[in-house]
Formats: sequence, structure tokens, C-alpha cells
Amino acid sequence: MKHLDVIGGELAAVPSEQRPANSVVGQHVAIIILQMRMQDAETWAAYTATLDTLQLSNDMFREYILHVNGLNLQTPCNFSFGEEFMSYADNQLLAQLKMEQISYTDSSVIHVAKVSIPQSCDSIAQFLSAT
Repeated sequence: MKHLDVIGGELAAVPSEQRPANSVVGQHVAIIILQMRMQDAETWAAYTATLDTLQLSNDMFREYILHVNGLNLQTPCNFSFGEEFMSYADNQLLAQLKMEQISYTDSSVIHVAKVSIPQSCDSIAQFLSAT
């Protein structure tokens, strides 16, 4: 599972080796699901993250999601950031946490950052990033 941290004041993926060993969600790390939804497609990925990432602005998360999906920052979209109970996690995510020795408690939550793009995949081609 990839790990997110704050580097130079921005959200960035870092080697998972930088995640504390035997982490507990909410005490040592956060679980963040980054999701992008369009009219005809959806993509998402779960990450561990330092607790410092939760202090970043919503714009930082929105920009990161657009960037990792190859879209430029002018892509028209709506953004939301919320929390879900651990029951939100599917069996695959729970198995991944166990495999990576990441535990959680009854009070642990999953943070969900979601970009919603009102167009279809075909109509957003003009917003593809040049990089």
C-alpha cells in the first residue's frame, strides 16, 4: 500500500518504508481513499498517510487526485472530504492492512477524498495533463 506524507508543504507519495512499523489507524497513521468519479467511470486507491496529511487543505487533495489521474488543475469538478467507519472497508482492504501489520480500533476511521467530474471520459480529453 502506498504511503502519503507532507513534503515541502504538499501532499506526496513516499516509500512505504517510511510508514511506522506496526501502525494503528488513527494513532500512528491515517487511511485515506482517493476517489475520482465521472459519469461513466470511477477509480479509487487506498493509502496510508501520516496524520499531518489530514491538516492539508481540500485543494491539496483535489489537486493530487487530478494529477495522479493525468488531469490538469482546471478540470471542472466537485470535491468532498469525509470520514467513514472502518466497516466502509471491503475485505480486500482489510486483508491488505493485516498483511502490512496495520491495525485499527473501534474508533478508527477511513478518510475519503472524492473528486466528482460531471462529464464522461470522452469529454474530458481536453483536460488531460501534458506531463
